[in-house]
Amino acid sequence: MLDSAANNHQRIVRTQLEENPAMPEYDGDAWVALHQYQRRDWRSLIERWSVMNQQLLAAAEAVPDSAWTRTCTIGDSGPLTLQFVFDDYIHHMLGHLRHIGVEVDDFAVPLAG
Repeated sequence: MLDSAANNHQRIVRTQLEENPAMPEYDGDAWVALHQYQRRDWRSLIERWSVMNQQLLAAAEAVPDSAWTRTCTIGDSGPLTLQFVFDDYIHHMLGHLRHIGVEVDDFAVPLAG
C-alpha cells in the first residue's frame, strides 16, 4: 500500500505538470520484497502510509477542475484521465483495507466513467 501511494502520488503530480506523461507500471510484489515490509514495525508503516496519503490528497486537492481530464499513460495503457487515476487509486486502497478487515463502505467512491 505504501508503494501504491508513492507511485500514484507521482502520477497525480506529473499529470498536472506534464503534457501526457508516459509513466512506467511497477511490480508491486518486487517492491514489497525489496522494502521487506514483513520485517518492519507495523506502527511505523501505518504512520508512513497515513502521511503519504495526506501528501497524495494535498496534490489531488490542488488539481483545478479543468485538469481532471488531463491524461497520462501507465505502462502500455491507453490514455488515462487524471480523474480515473485518482479514483482507481482510491478504489484500489479501499480493496486492500477491506482485505485486512477494515470497514470502509462509508468511504467507497464510484470510479469515473
